[in-house]
Amino acid sequence: MLFTVVIPTRNRPELAAIALQSVLGQDFRDLEVVVSDNSGGQDAARLKAAVREAGDDRVRYVRPPAELDMGDHWEFALGHARGEYVGFLTDRMAFRRDALSDLHREITGRRSEVVSYSSSGILEVQRPYRLQRPPFSGRTETFRSDWVVSLLAHSVAPWGAPCMLNSFASRRLVAAMSSAYGPLMASIAPDVAFSVHALDFVDSFDYVDRPLMVSFGHAWSNGAGFGSGQLNDSAREFFQRVARRGGLPFAPIPEIVNNLNIRANEYCRMRAAQRSGRFVELDMGAYCDELTAELRVQGAKASSEDWARLEQFMRVRDITQSTVIPQRSGLKRLADPVVLAASDWLWINPLNRPVGRFPTVEDALRYDNAHTPKPNSTLSGFLRGRDRARLSSAGVRLS
Repeated sequence: MLFTVVIPTRNRPELAAIALQSVLGQDFRDLEVVVSDNSGGQDAARLKAAVREAGDDRVRYVRPPAELDMGDHWEFALGHARGEYVGFLTDRMAFRRDALSDLHREITGRRSEVVSYSSSGILEVQRPYRLQRPPFSGRTETFRSDWVVSLLAHSVAPWGAPCMLNSFASRRLVAAMSSAYGPLMASIAPDVAFSVHALDFVDSFDYVDRPLMVSFGHAWSNGAGFGSGQLNDSAREFFQRVARRGGLPFAPIPEIVNNLNIRANEYCRMRAAQRSGRFVELDMGAYCDELTAELRVQGAKASSEDWARLEQFMRVRDITQSTVIPQRSGLKRLADPVVLAASDWLWINPLNRPVGRFPTVEDALRYDNAHTPKPNSTLSGFLRGRDRARLSSAGVRLS
């Protein structure tokens, strides 16, 4: 078979069932699905029943002998892949109906070993839900790994960097990487861990600048929890697990647990084990600027201890604060009501605003499948606008 889609899940059987149905509904049939269940008790029983009710022999249900940390679980699940290409879909994601046929064309035409893609998202803060398409050009591009690593060194995480949650890799390549490094995902952040291993091992990869997948389940997102400072249950569990391990030991400031520092931890961990020589020392000025931006977004929820740790780190190393580009500008916040009204009432979509009003996630997914998104940008969606501005101000090349 060509594709293995791995769905790792824990205690969210209803969401995992949505992800599973999005794979079984593909118009490309040469695939298998590995549902890897790290749940306990009744949640495991409900998911196993959902897999059985799907009635499709392309689905395999696997479960580790005991509940595992996320990274260990994802590594366990990866080991069950049998297809020529393997990718992950979490229980908060769903493929567009034509995603795998689109990827099959790209892989066949370009002989890709690693191919990543863009995604849309469902905004679920309150009903009615909205569908947010990303800025995208519709092109397929090839990016050099050394350039992408140079962006990571400036604390810029490109949207399209392959991390298994937005990509497929040949199983032959995954086997070669495992032979070279050992476990690829058994770390604090398994998606980022895979990404830095891939960027160290391959010279280049392909990126499909089209949204082939939709993410949802905002209330269960670790990234959303850490980004806002309002930890949901999933983020709290993640935070506690990191604390039990003694923080983020490879990060410059190990005690701060947020999105940037989790990525920095995996970057620095890879730097110590790299084979390519691409992973240079983090730019500490850019690192501190981005930590500042993330703590500002958290506002009153930001830890005073984290602010103190950052200030001490900068003082000891004589790092001067640069101009911090905010993650969301005041002008954009003021313009939001106007552009949202234009989207709703005038049937135009300035600034790529969210579309639709949906009572459920399933309704939004059905709309997405029925309305193929059209390219809305001449620029590649591989980098977001804020990242372009940060890199330009730092004098870093954008291609």
